[in-house]
Amino acid sequence: MTAGAITVKDYISRQQIKSLISECRHLEGADVVQLGRFGTAAVKGLVRLAALSDSDAYNLAQLTKGIKGISVFDFEGCCDADKSYIISRLDRALSGGEVLMEMRDEGETVTIYGVVDDRGEEVRDFILYDPSDCALICLFGTIPTEKVVHIVDNE
Repeated sequence: MTAGAITVKDYISRQQIKSLISECRHLEGADVVQLGRFGTAAVKGLVRLAALSDSDAYNLAQLTKGIKGISVFDFEGCCDADKSYIISRLDRALSGGEVLMEMRDEGETVTIYGVVDDRGEEVRDFILYDPSDCALICLFGTIPTEKVVHIVDNE
């Protein structure tokens, strides 16, 4: 394998996650925001402009350099049956992914998934999943590992 190679068992299918979100976006109470390459590039451009005068925006700009797509899925407003269905499908879709961290607080668990390259320098496809709050945030692309550590340390 070449440096930065990813093993099959650590891989979460972007397409599988995107398909699930697309399938469920029409459910009553589901809120979805999906940005492809163009939308993500526009957001990154705005962040870079803000970074000229704001250090927090600069840090965000550095974080988003390698991001190619963003998906945010909030299904808190769905009925209980739909929530159960979505959670079971997400659990299955994410089961093959590498868990970078789990944070537990008062019975709630937030799980962060991603694939770390062989050198440990980048995380690909950063996914934050909180089934108790019915939320999934996906940053498709690469993020420097040091930035992920910074995000987690500030939680």
